[in-house]
Amino acid sequence: MNAINNLFLAKKKSLNQIRLIAELGLSSIFILRSLLPGDEEILLENQTLISLLAFTSESDPWTTASCLDFSNRLISLHQAQFLQQDFIKETILSSLIRPLFVASRPKTITSSGYAAISSNTLREPYDFNAFNVKSKPWRLDTCYAITVLFWAVRHIPQEEVTTAFHLIMPPLLILLDSPNAPIQLKGLQMLDKFVQKLTPKLLEQTGLGSVIEDAIYPILLYLPPITPLTESATLLPAAYKALFTLLEVRFPLPTKSNFGDKDKVVQKQKLDSLTRLLRQSIIPGYTHTSHSSESDPIIHKIILDQIPPLVSALGIYCVVHLNALIPLVEDVLLDPFASANPSLVITALKALKKIIIHAWPRLGDERRRMEVIRMLVSGWEKLQEETIDSIEHPKKDVLEEFKIVGKLFVKGVTKAGEAKNLSSDLKPLFEADKSLREVLSMLDN
Repeated sequence: MNAINNLFLAKKKSLNQIRLIAELGLSSIFILRSLLPGDEEILLENQTLISLLAFTSESDPWTTASCLDFSNRLISLHQAQFLQQDFIKETILSSLIRPLFVASRPKTITSSGYAAISSNTLREPYDFNAFNVKSKPWRLDTCYAITVLFWAVRHIPQEEVTTAFHLIMPPLLILLDSPNAPIQLKGLQMLDKFVQKLTPKLLEQTGLGSVIEDAIYPILLYLPPITPLTESATLLPAAYKALFTLLEVRFPLPTKSNFGDKDKVVQKQKLDSLTRLLRQSIIPGYTHTSHSSESDPIIHKIILDQIPPLVSALGIYCVVHLNALIPLVEDVLLDPFASANPSLVITALKALKKIIIHAWPRLGDERRRMEVIRMLVSGWEKLQEETIDSIEHPKKDVLEEFKIVGKLFVKGVTKAGEAKNLSSDLKPLFEADKSLREVLSMLDN
């Protein structure tokens, strides 16, 4: 135990020394820079510029608030030099990043950044070279390279991406495949920023669309108890965000009034990708956490948060998946203990609201109609029983959300031509509990 404590204290002391040296170095550069004439063009060496970029992320353990402040102020003074095309593409990507990652190039892409012929290469069960300095110097000796790469991804002009994507994609895929959660998180955040600068044409010509999609999917199943809850709660939102960004860029909305053959192919590919997301990630992920003894409402909430953007992307085609979508919402709204977590109930209601908006033509069917009524009535009744008279009570917000969803549901069923049948369904419920008229107030005469 003493040996462990001594090791911990030694590491802490070493980190504090690194932080102190960094603060002294950056403050010295800033002071020297302030002594020089302001009207003269002063150019810093490339190595000095890279050193400044190493302190641009507050999440890095070696970066203090002072380091971040000095670094940002110096970068702003030399912004023109930092944003030069040669500096980002040649100095950072070609000279610094590429040599560090070349020894562990992913098998899914070629050296030119295109998808490999056999892009369905299975992932290694475990990377035994994860801490090998020779194959992964970016992780140990030059760990600041990830921060520098992140800066380059954020600031590279979109018009330069077509000639530099082969320098950026290999490192990003390597980061996503890392066994270290913080590194994977940075990889996902970088990927989200980078994909926004790509074009559908580039993704199609290079085959990177499917490569990136396949690289994200394993992370979508990083769930408790196999993955620690804290890691899962940070990785899942970032992974879903990056995937939805990819799908939005890869399959943009058509601008033509009439679909051509190519548009139909793209539409089918989009629906296939969205169906895969539902069947291979959202449903199994939610089912796993429901059955796991280590399940936590926060994971349920993260997964349910993906239903609104998924349904919006599917549009009317979401009716095909109602058998899969409605049970996910039911699981929360019919849970007798759901009121213990109001935020989860609101998330489920927002998911149901989006389903109603896009699938209302089918919700008029008796089966679907009764399913939604059951959810709304059951959830409302449980919350009504537990909600106190205080306006500030957090469950008041949940009740208001029930009213919004209820009105939307009634409007959708009415538009579907089933108002008479809906009225017959609700009449005995109103007689049993008059408060239900607040949820379905459009039927209140």
